[in-house]
Amino acid sequence: MKKRRFSEMGMLFWLCVALGLVLLIWPDLSTKLICFALGGILAVMGLVRIVLYFIRDGYLGMLRQDLTIGLLALGAGGFLLFWPQMVASFLPVLFGLLLLVAGADRLQAGLDLRRMGSRYWAGTVAAALVTLILGAVVLANPFDTALLLIRFIGVSLLVVGCVGLGSSIMVSRMVRSFYADRFDDPSRPLEVEAVDVTDSREDS
Repeated sequence: MKKRRFSEMGMLFWLCVALGLVLLIWPDLSTKLICFALGGILAVMGLVRIVLYFIRDGYLGMLRQDLTIGLLALGAGGFLLFWPQMVASFLPVLFGLLLLVAGADRLQAGLDLRRMGSRYWAGTVAAALVTLILGAVVLANPFDTALLLIRFIGVSLLVVGCVGLGSSIMVSRMVRSFYADRFDDPSRPLEVEAVDVTDSREDS
């Protein structure tokens, strides 16, 4: 389960890095093109999750919520592709919410590192708080021009993506080390010795 979480959040942070670079290099890029790009990515991710739901084991599919997440991602991607003009007006709000979600996730990651005894937890928590502040600033939109807002969003996404990827790698390594210290081979199934209690019941 932890590995799955890292994989999904890793994709989110890579998306932040890519979007941040695009907005920094082309700050005057049409919001409609941004909506098309985001919509295409979400639609592909949704289709992949739906297909995985039908080809995976039923129990695993239930745990991963592949069908639910896939349908939501596909619906969001379709909305961005077919109605980009409606989304363009509140696109900064979506980026602000994305920053808040990333910040909340990194805050939990920092607390997880603290519980596992890592000395890097304070830096991760500080980065999470900075991310939350950046998201709040984007939502408040105190900028005079749209170009400044777009550039600020680009810098914020780039910073959040890099910090998120770094902290995700640290959390993943700490989890492996955490269980490696307690079990010789975490991938080996536990061996349980059966005890026959029939004789003891008959004696009593």
